[in-house]
Amino acid sequence: MPADAPPPRSRPTLLELVSASLALGAIGFGGGLSVLAAIRSMAVARKAWLTEREFSNTATVAQILPGGAASDALACIGLRFHGVRGALAAYAAFVAPGAIAVLALAWVYVRFGGHPACGRLPRRAERRGGGDRRRHHP
Repeated sequence: MPADAPPPRSRPTLLELVSASLALGAIGFGGGLSVLAAIRSMAVARKAWLTEREFSNTATVAQILPGGAASDALACIGLRFHGVRGALAAYAAFVAPGAIAVLALAWVYVRFGGHPACGRLPRRAERRGGGDRRRHHP
């Protein structure tokens, strides 16, 4: 093997792909383009699932597709290694942490939003300088 040969590539199992997607979904804040760097670090540098050129092509296709670039990139990686099942699993695992957080916050709002103490929170924020100052209270 020549000295300048790329390192041997590995093929992720479906479980590895799903766990990596879950982790990226849990820590992936800042939008799809910022998460692409984390996906590149994981898929190219650490795990050697893709070459730099393959990731570049994947990121390009992901940005062309409708939807978030990060979730589309993970779906493309899942499709490459495990077909449609891999694409769906990677996409669902990436989106799940955010969806669960939104559902939990919605539940908290529905459950406690009518509580008298919650009604005072926006007024406190306005007194501290937050909120919409254009609003006039009668």
